[in-house]
Amino acid sequence: MECCILRSVVNNSHANILLKDGETLLLGRGPLTQIKDKKCSRNQVEVKLDLNSKQVELRQIGPNPSSIDGKLLFQNHTVTVHNGQTLCILRNEYPYVVEFVNMGHVVSPPKHKRSSEDLEIDQRKTKLLKGCSNNESSIFSAINDPDEDERLKLVDDELVQLRENSVKHRSSLERNSFKTLYSISNHSTPALQSEWQEPNKNLLVFVSKDLTSSNSICGFDLDGTIIRTKSGKVFPKDFDDWKILCPEVKSKLKKLHDNHSKIVFFTNQKSLGQLQGSIVGFKRKIENIVKELNLPIQVFVSMGNGIYRKPALGMWEHLLERANDDIPVNLNDSFYVGDAAGREAKWALGKKKDFSVSDRLFAINAGLKFYTPEEFFLGWKTAGFKLPSFDPRSVSSRSLFDSQNENSLIAPNQELVVLVGFPASGKTFFAQSHLIKHGYVHINRDSLKSWTKCIAECKSALSKGNSAVVDNTNPDIDSRKRFVAVAQEFGIPCRCFWFNITLEHAKHNNRFRQLTLHDVVHAHVNDIVLNSYKCE
Repeated sequence: MECCILRSVVNNSHANILLKDGETLLLGRGPLTQIKDKKCSRNQVEVKLDLNSKQVELRQIGPNPSSIDGKLLFQNHTVTVHNGQTLCILRNEYPYVVEFVNMGHVVSPPKHKRSSEDLEIDQRKTKLLKGCSNNESSIFSAINDPDEDERLKLVDDELVQLRENSVKHRSSLERNSFKTLYSISNHSTPALQSEWQEPNKNLLVFVSKDLTSSNSICGFDLDGTIIRTKSGKVFPKDFDDWKILCPEVKSKLKKLHDNHSKIVFFTNQKSLGQLQGSIVGFKRKIENIVKELNLPIQVFVSMGNGIYRKPALGMWEHLLERANDDIPVNLNDSFYVGDAAGREAKWALGKKKDFSVSDRLFAINAGLKFYTPEEFFLGWKTAGFKLPSFDPRSVSSRSLFDSQNENSLIAPNQELVVLVGFPASGKTFFAQSHLIKHGYVHINRDSLKSWTKCIAECKSALSKGNSAVVDNTNPDIDSRKRFVAVAQEFGIPCRCFWFNITLEHAKHNNRFRQLTLHDVVHAHVNDIVLNSYKCE
């Protein structure tokens, strides 16, 4: 009988992963793959076997890409994988080869220590099977006997019930352990002293004395939410230019602490580290604020750009994974408060437009309830707000082209394809996913550095009988005309693919690949370039 396995290439001691026909399997960080890399999500890729067609459908779920035969697969993209192809679960690491083999050739996985419940089930199964016949061999020789079939069905039914009881027993133990864990989270041993931690160059974490972890996280922005300037200026003139936002802050925070919630500040401080002595001064400022509030508080400080800068979730994920004593956070009992809420001018009498919407987006990304300082501390009614015009949640996760209809993209004869669109609109990803693998020569100005070299490379490819794809922005008629002329010179058709996305969509993609994909193909594009493209 034929089956499909994912065979581990690097370490033969890892068990082969057997795929079941028609069933969806999630692979990622965990005991099945023995991957411990934090960059790999627990649900990194989704695989589903179609044994009849001898292919595996694979969908990328995690934010960091996997790859098939060295070609990166990005989030929410689906591909079809065939026999002999190599899946790397994280970029080019943790490789597994897809193999369709006879069941007898499947190598058994290494044996693991079995639980007492599993041993009990095996013992019960032996007793039940013995009760079906006078001897063990007759059980298997009488498979086609109707009476014997009925007795075997009863055995199976009882085994199913036994396993269900075992699962319920384990779940009960887990729930009791979970409750105990929550109880401990509110009464665990407090931090003995305050300390600063520096997980990396872009993140600072302050843990104050007596801080305990909790499943309830009460998150707050700092400037404009917990404190404001004493001078009345927008930006503080020094590290002592601050005061508590309003009298209600202290009483509200104390009530949260008394309810065994953990109070956490998340603040963007891009300029820290750029001026000598600024980090030392800012640390002293945080310590003084915590001393003034007279409560145990945890503070996350994002320095510069990167995954830790709100609304990206770097600080939140660091809290969940490394800074909450492994206690799972209950989102229903948690929330976030911030003043960068996207409110328009005159949202209240004399109030200016919010400088940003980053705090509200941070809460949305983390799945947290959101309040402004006025709503949370003062009980004001919810003010109107405006989110960015592009909402990534509105974009379909399905590719326009899959293995079934991808061939409709490919011309039967030699051609030249010219791509047009914003930087970060997906041109390179499209070319790699659908054209280059079919033999199209990739012409890209990012690597060749000038349009004249692109023209020369294009002519070289066409002279050898190859099709080519020009992966530049090509915003105006003149830039496209050059390549149309080359196609006419060689007497071949020229097609133009226009990536019709908005400026806001392009900015989102640009930011996304900068923060999460660690892109090595493209340099970061600033907003000036994107805005100028729109004008062209």
